[in-house]
Amino acid sequence: MASTRILVADDHDLVRYGITLMLKEFDNLKVVGEACSGEEALVFCRKNSVDVVFMDILMPGMGGLEATRRLAASRPEIKVIALSSVDDLVYARKIIEAGAKGYLTKGGSLAEMIRCLHAVVSGKRYICSDVARELAIAALESESENPFDRLSPQEFQVATMVIDCHKAIDIGACMGIGAKTVNSYRYRIFEKLGVSSDVALTRLAMQHGIIKVGCFDVAVLPEPLADR
Repeated sequence: MASTRILVADDHDLVRYGITLMLKEFDNLKVVGEACSGEEALVFCRKNSVDVVFMDILMPGMGGLEATRRLAASRPEIKVIALSSVDDLVYARKIIEAGAKGYLTKGGSLAEMIRCLHAVVSGKRYICSDVARELAIAALESESENPFDRLSPQEFQVATMVIDCHKAIDIGACMGIGAKTVNSYRYRIFEKLGVSSDVALTRLAMQHGIIKVGCFDVAVLPEPLADR
């Protein structure tokens, strides 16, 4: 029986090393490569045979969300298992919408990782138990909807990069679109979320846990993209 070929994409060396080391214990699993960004993951998958990608959601540059969307569009036979350091429901929803077949938090067990692998390889979806439970509860409690749920995966990617102070031209380069298109996305995001500036967007993201309050100094909140 052929081994399942795995790519591990994470910007932390220790995480990549740890996952690779754990999977070496299984004869039917083979780590064929590592990547430290979404861009590297896409390039590797274009040049090599891969069955499953463990994809960190938050990486520099393109990030796991956009890389997952592109893989799902161009190589749907490759199964993406999203990795997150936190059990954030908005990120979970967005990367599943983008095409991920599995979702795991990095605090999970090796046994759960293997269960997830077996599930996605057999054509099923797998979401770690804590996140699956929270998603189910949130679906029943529509009044607690996070406004960022209204955004498409691409809009959410643009929003997070705006919040991280990336310029329109840099966001466009990561996503394969022009700076004008990025600004069109930006104003569509403002309309959907009911905000009118990058500062208001950042504050809304803090309020709803998309970013943590300690991640930004109030004095250096991002300037509007149009001024860059």
